[in-house]
Amino acid sequence: MGEMFDTGTACPDAIGIGAAASETVLGAGDGAAAALFAHGVPYRFHHLGVRVPSDRAARRVMRDLGLTAAWVNDLDDHACRCHFCPGPGLAIELVVPLSEASSTNAIPHALHHVGIEVPRMLDAQRVLGESGYELTGERPLMIVDRYLVNFVRPLRLGFLLELVEDRESSWAW
Repeated sequence: MGEMFDTGTACPDAIGIGAAASETVLGAGDGAAAALFAHGVPYRFHHLGVRVPSDRAARRVMRDLGLTAAWVNDLDDHACRCHFCPGPGLAIELVVPLSEASSTNAIPHALHHVGIEVPRMLDAQRVLGESGYELTGERPLMIVDRYLVNFVRPLRLGFLLELVEDRESSWAW
């Protein structure tokens, strides 16, 4: 997947995932991602999840940004459809609620989640549990036979933090 951003790139404190980047691993900060880093679990940005109102809107966003969906997947547990679009440097996941009962309706504005990749989901879940954080699922979800994902509670930032383990990633630590 390569470098997500240049060494030393500033990361906005407003999103609570670090003050500065060091290669692809982020440093000190406040919140769940900082708890991972403090306990020796590296992470890097994987994707941004953007909530859109419909599949039509998702297609319009893809057209306007020159993106193509690598896969589209319905998540029945969350009543949503995800259009995953790799991009130059950072992927965009367009999240479409499929009903009024969709868990995505808890965050009605555009930025739904920030996905961070961790090398091993079980290590990340253990560290966060020991640090007092809850995850939305006891076990991670498998997505398109490649990604293990889970979301961190509580929602303190106005959007969710998603943990992603890419089982085909060459990232090792």
